[in-house]
Amino acid sequence: MTDEAGVPAPTPAAPATWPRRLRPIAIAAFLCLPAGGLGTRLGLWSFGLGFGILAAGVLVGLVAGVVGLVVIVKQRRLPREVKTGGPEAAVVIAVAIILIFTPFVSTALRVPPIHQVSTDLVDPPTFRAISDLRGPDANPVVLTTDGADAQQAYYPWIRPMIVPVRADEAYEAALTVLKERMVLAIVASDPLERVIEATDTSFWFGFKDDFVVRVRFDQRGARVDVRSISRVGQGDLGVNADRVGRFFALLAEEIGYDPGPFESP
Repeated sequence: MTDEAGVPAPTPAAPATWPRRLRPIAIAAFLCLPAGGLGTRLGLWSFGLGFGILAAGVLVGLVAGVVGLVVIVKQRRLPREVKTGGPEAAVVIAVAIILIFTPFVSTALRVPPIHQVSTDLVDPPTFRAISDLRGPDANPVVLTTDGADAQQAYYPWIRPMIVPVRADEAYEAALTVLKERMVLAIVASDPLERVIEATDTSFWFGFKDDFVVRVRFDQRGARVDVRSISRVGQGDLGVNADRVGRFFALLAEEIGYDPGPFESP
C-alpha cells in the first residue's frame, strides 16, 4: 500500500499477544485456591504445602488482575480490532479473590492470634484419648499466660456454665449436643468422670480441632467446663470461641434452661 506520493504506507503494528496469557494464568491461579485445601484434606500434601499453594494462587491472581487492569487502561483508545482479549477475565478473577478473602482478613485483624480457649484457665479440662491422635507436629496443649490473657481480653464471656440439673443429666445432654446437634466425632466418653472428648473437622482444609467437655457437681446443679483447641495454625480466626458459644447455646436449649445474659455470648 502506498500513499498519494507513492511512498509505502507504514504497516500497523501487530497487537501484543502476551496479554492473552493473562486469562489462563488467572484461571490457574484461581484453581489453586480450592486445590490447596482439597489436596491437604485428601492427604496428598502437608498443611504447609497446601497453604503455600493457596497463597501462591492468591498472589498470582492479584498480580494478573493488576496487570490486566493496566492493559485495559492502555488499550482504551485503540481500535477494537487491535485490542487484545484476556485482561478483562484476569481483572474479574482478581476481584473474585478479593471478595472471597476479605472476610477472612477482616476476622484475622479483629481476633487474637490464639489457637485455643478454655472456660477454666486455672484447671482447664484435659485431653486424654485425643492426646495420642494429635501427632508430634500439633499445637501444644499447654495453656500459656499470654493466651489466657488474650482470651480474657477478647472473649470475657467464655466461662463455666452452671445449669440447674444433676451432673449426670448435664453430661447426657452434652453428649447429645455433640453427637446429634453439632455432629462432632466422639473420640471418648466417660460417664463416671463425666468427660467427653470430640473432634471437629473443617470442610475446606480438613483442619481438626479438638473439643473436651467436663461436667462436675455444683451446689446449684452442675458445672460445665469446655476447652477447644486447633491442631495446626497459630491463630484460629475465632473458630474455637464460636464453637464454645454454639455448644453452650445448644446445651441450654437441650436442657431447657436460660443461662442469662452474663453466662452466654
